[in-house]
Amino acid sequence: MNKIILLLSLIVIGIGCKVRRYEVADFKQRTAAHKIIAILPPAITYTSPTAGTLTIFKDKEQQVKNESNTLHYHIYNRVLREANKKNPVQIAFQDISKTNALLQAAGIGQKELKEQSPEALAKILGVDAVMVNKVEKMLLVDDKLLALYGVGKDVVNAVLGNIPSVPTPGTAGFVKLGEMKMNSTINDAKDGYMLWRGYKTFDITLDDLPEDVSTRYGNQCARSFPYRMK
Repeated sequence: MNKIILLLSLIVIGIGCKVRRYEVADFKQRTAAHKIIAILPPAITYTSPTAGTLTIFKDKEQQVKNESNTLHYHIYNRVLREANKKNPVQIAFQDISKTNALLQAAGIGQKELKEQSPEALAKILGVDAVMVNKVEKMLLVDDKLLALYGVGKDVVNAVLGNIPSVPTPGTAGFVKLGEMKMNSTINDAKDGYMLWRGYKTFDITLDDLPEDVSTRYGNQCARSFPYRMK
């Protein structure tokens, strides 16, 4: 079971692919009075596959929480790492531990992150803007096939008979288990107005650890993060 759960977090990202971004034309005017921003933990949604029933996710609360914590940590730390480099970020960041403590005290979990408005969350945190992060995982295979992958490649090879090994990205036999859509927005605390957006879609495969993609996505968001002089 643990192997299957871990497998669903394994994703690969194409080298050199950047996060797509959008920024409102009057960003500097709208954010002139902003002093502090909070980066929210990602709200994660799983989409069931079309074939079969994903029974292994009947009790997925802890798995989703762990994934959210990992991605939250990487986005926060990568943005901070970029903040003081050339053309530094001109905004303060609420400490991640304070953000999490305030959300927990207010009873804000995964469900509430999806339901609450950005301005409501900003009010709870006492900040001028929030970076809202959302992740959607769409799985293309059912739990039976995932179970086969989870017990090992040799078993899959023996059962399917036509996959000698797990191919690398770009080859004809590349095994794609699904897609992962990652979306980040910066919203004004006053009215929830979207000021900036970064987004990207990744393939879910058998290859890379979740920390790899979390770090890369965090790096790319950090490099395009607004609140800069230029």
